[in-house]
Amino acid sequence: MKGLSLRKLGWLCCVWVMLASCASTTEHGERTPRIYPLPAAPNPGPSDAWPMPPERAEYLFSEGELQLRSREGAGGGVTGASRVMVYSLEDKLEFKAKWKEVPYFLDSWNNSPRRELAAYAVQKLFLDPRDYVVPTATLRCISLDRYREYFPNAKPTLKNSNCVLGVFASWINNVKVEPQLLDPERFAKDPNYAYHVANFNILAFLIDHKDGRLGNFLVSNNEADRRVFAIDNGISFDAWIWNWFVPNWNTMRVPAVSRQAVDRLRQLRADDITALATVAELHMDKGGIYRPVKPGAPLDSEEGVRTADGVVQFGLEDDEVDDVQEQVEEILEAVDEGELPVF
Repeated sequence: MKGLSLRKLGWLCCVWVMLASCASTTEHGERTPRIYPLPAAPNPGPSDAWPMPPERAEYLFSEGELQLRSREGAGGGVTGASRVMVYSLEDKLEFKAKWKEVPYFLDSWNNSPRRELAAYAVQKLFLDPRDYVVPTATLRCISLDRYREYFPNAKPTLKNSNCVLGVFASWINNVKVEPQLLDPERFAKDPNYAYHVANFNILAFLIDHKDGRLGNFLVSNNEADRRVFAIDNGISFDAWIWNWFVPNWNTMRVPAVSRQAVDRLRQLRADDITALATVAELHMDKGGIYRPVKPGAPLDSEEGVRTADGVVQFGLEDDEVDDVQEQVEEILEAVDEGELPVF
């Protein structure tokens, strides 16, 4: 089956095959999923890594009343990201966030806001906010006057506008870089760990994540609630340049996935996935500032970034949307054929 690498897991496959019950057949001849035995059902709760609930962060980043209080380089990477300290006038709360300007051509191989935004959207297809793998990411166009207080030489991103367009993302706390994202022994014993690392693998598979450098993933410091976060997803969705020097997570490497995630994927409608064609849309107001609006139908479905008079859209191209649909179908097929057990 395309993309899945379970048959290549070698000795690990032998272990979970011996532990798991064999796929059975109903009286109507339909196959039922093979069950992966875990000691108890997972009972995940909210993570302490999030600075605030994702839904609230979406609002604050895109249109909330924020003050930028400080900025510094965000560390590794080559795309000019900054770590900023912002203050919410509405919530009376100061918190860290990541800010990255949209590139001049609005999309590039190593700075692709549309792919980052689409990765955030894809996880919503099968995860509740408390289980999100990708930090909250939204577009915002900051007025030139305010932006030049910290970036004196800044210029408007879009023609005839008066603002700088960029992506705000949640800064995940209490996390570290961990060389081993998947521990097979712990997976077989710890249902909470299995739940979260399997969700991470599903997300990476669905978006065809092809940059498996360790710095692109962070692991929670809380060993009692060990989660994996995908913080850099720009090289995904069949990106034409990708990192072939490291093991990537665009294959299913976990030995099983949660029934909850599988059930959510089964319930998807066609328009749930086609909505990925436009994951963000902004319209320019009378002051030259681009403001978020409800995403509409793509102006050109063959392009991932589209502009018109006072309108800009970010999303997936037709082929990329089709690829997500195919990845969903491959996971469900693997489950139904007993190749990918559920717990």
